[in-house]
Amino acid sequence: MLRNLIIVACILIGFTKVNTQNVDSLYATANYAEVIPFLQEQFSTDTSNIELMTKLGNTFFQLGDTKSSLLYYSKMIFHVEDDAATLKRLATIYELEENTPKALKYYLKLSKLFPENAVYYRKVANQYAKAGERQGAFRNYLKSYQLNKRDLLTIKSLTEMYLEQDNVESADSVLWDARAYDPLNISYCLLSARSKYKQKQHDSVIVVMEGMRGRLDFNNYYNKLLGYSYMKVDSIDKAIVRLERSLVDEGNPEMAHYYLSEAYSRKGDDKAYVFHLKKAMKSGISDNMAKYHRSMAKFYDDNKNLKEAIPHYESAYRYSNEPRFLFFLARAYDAYYADKSTAVRYYKKYIASSDTIEEYKTYARDRSRVLKEQIHLTKTN
Repeated sequence: MLRNLIIVACILIGFTKVNTQNVDSLYATANYAEVIPFLQEQFSTDTSNIELMTKLGNTFFQLGDTKSSLLYYSKMIFHVEDDAATLKRLATIYELEENTPKALKYYLKLSKLFPENAVYYRKVANQYAKAGERQGAFRNYLKSYQLNKRDLLTIKSLTEMYLEQDNVESADSVLWDARAYDPLNISYCLLSARSKYKQKQHDSVIVVMEGMRGRLDFNNYYNKLLGYSYMKVDSIDKAIVRLERSLVDEGNPEMAHYYLSEAYSRKGDDKAYVFHLKKAMKSGISDNMAKYHRSMAKFYDDNKNLKEAIPHYESAYRYSNEPRFLFFLARAYDAYYADKSTAVRYYKKYIASSDTIEEYKTYARDRSRVLKEQIHLTKTN
């Protein structure tokens, strides 16, 4: 009997040794799918074996089977709550699956286990940002940055949050150190250009962005940024080149067309001005529609084309409810149409409005009185 038990034990030891050799060999050649049956067979006889749980979790992870890997990692973390390697894998898997609450849970655990590790604070911040928790994101980006002032991802995220808050002084402070360390870093240069643009330092925007010439093809956003900066320093031709480039495959061309209309207006190209302003209005979804129609109305009014000016004055008033457009409408109808009744109606609405330009109010009252007398005389005759 004893002899038989010894024989069985020797067979099992030999089988385990063969299995271990097979597992090691298959791991070495990345044949993870073939490893799993050996590991599962071993685990079925020892379901509390932490090493096997880890190996199975890691093997399924290598295969991209996150569901199965989570099963074994969860078993593992139940037995060893603060196992850093397993916590990292759990956090990574949940991050890949975009399960933000779970990813945040495990990155928070890691940040507490390793309070001097800047990466985990950045990871926590990323998850807070995905969850829309801006304060939590900002707080943890700041912790990450304080621990490591060379982390590109943290610098970008923290600076972008400063810019969103209009805290350009803090953004510039971070970028100053970053660019001093890595002056050729394109991300830092682009962020610096955005910061200077927010501060209306258009000369600086141009210097920073022209310093990247030959190293980067600007996307539509940065072409608009550079184009508008050129407009602000009266380099109209350069502005037009950049703004035209920003229209290539642009999904939201409204502002580029508007800036181009301004640029061509300064050049005295009326045809291009009208073309781009109409394009801006056609694609307009912003609160600028009243401004576009006002500009178009003024253009036609200045050029004595009241027929075209009137509908734009009407649209400007409709979008803005600005009472002064009532005055311009009254004056345009007065000058263009023989029938003065519409002009009188608009003059009366303007007189009753909240506008405070007394010169316009006086004109409207006087002109309205004259027109009503003319209409009365016409009817009596």
